Amino acid sequence: MMIDLSDVRAKVREIDAPIAPGVSGFLTVSDWSSASDAMENGNAVPPAAYVTLGREQPDKNRLSSGGRAQRVNSVVSVLFCLASERADDERADPMEIARGSIIAKLVGFKPGGAVAALDYAGYGLRGEGGGLVWGEVLLSTSWDLRGPA
Repeated sequence: MMIDLSDVRAKVREIDAPIAPGVSGFLTVSDWSSASDAMENGNAVPPAAYVTLGREQPDKNRLSSGGRAQRVNSVVSVLFCLASERADDERADPMEIARGSIIAKLVGFKPGGAVAALDYAGYGLRGEGGGLVWGEVLLSTSWDLRGPA
């Protein structure tokens, strides 16, 4: 069974930290197709988050009494954007608030289909342009792929 990314999106929607002036949490939480459109066309409304599968790498096949089994190691990506200009009275760094809030909400959470809870796997700034700054939090987990012997 694969990782249920809708479970991860639901957890990100629960974030209620003050990520932008007058806004708690993310206004929208969506998937990769929406992120691709937002980055290509510059039509994201910040703060926004996009949850997708960043990468998968299978272990070698194992034969068991129940058939073939393969552990698949997955990296879940939470890409997010914020307005690049800070409010004059803003003291805290919104990127740090967003990054910390995502990590705090998701580390230890086990989405449907996973055999292990999410672990923190990294963070990076993805770019800036069109009045937006983009960050990405990476989390790792695994799931089992089963097939006939």
